[in-house]
Amino acid sequence: MAVPHRNYYRALLNRVYPVRGFSVLGTSGVGKTETALNCLRKFPQVIKHTRYRRKRFEALQLVWFRWTVL
Repeated sequence: MAVPHRNYYRALLNRVYPVRGFSVLGTSGVGKTETALNCLRKFPQVIKHTRYRRKRFEALQLVWFRWTVL
């Protein structure tokens, strides 16, 4: 019997249990915040749109922001 590819299981789980969020757990000082910021830095913070449906359109889209709570 052939073993299904792992992407089959991923697709099945996403259909049954769609991912809506996640948690990062760890003790103080292990790098949770830095890891999250490194992931966010992979995306542009702002996207400038200049066209929409072949027409001139100017808008800025905020993709992510950091909010520090003390």
